[in-house]
Amino acid sequence: MNQPRFIRKAITAATTAVLSLGLLAGTGTSAEAQGRSLRATADHLMNLNAADFVRQPHVAPFDWGNNGCNAMPGPQARRFHIACVQHDFGYRNYGGRSHLKLGPDEETRRWIDERFWHEMRRICIDQHASSGWCLTEAATSYRVVRAAGRYLY
Repeated sequence: MNQPRFIRKAITAATTAVLSLGLLAGTGTSAEAQGRSLRATADHLMNLNAADFVRQPHVAPFDWGNNGCNAMPGPQARRFHIACVQHDFGYRNYGGRSHLKLGPDEETRRWIDERFWHEMRRICIDQHASSGWCLTEAATSYRVVRAAGRYLY
């Protein structure tokens, strides 16, 4: 997605405003309301395309740590890096092992994994003209995450 720089800046500014409002909306309210606000903000971030996601400000209380695509071979890890970073955000903030536990259930894990699959496919389409080898790598990575992710989520 090659948007002009001024559009990317506007998207980032708007997202920062949404994040700030979403996080402030929960201030001084019940823990349940704060949880809903955090979940809405996290959902917004997860629904961005991976290229826009990686440009977002790293606001608290989210865990922005990632290990990239450490289980993938080198070239594949570099190719899908931004999709892996977004996927890591999902597991680190929604999962049962996270401090926020925004969605520690199988339905949410499936959604996070499907976002990963979708973003890897977008990379293949945008950067590799939908080449079969790239789509095969994406499909294989998705299947591995679906099978092994239950132990990490």
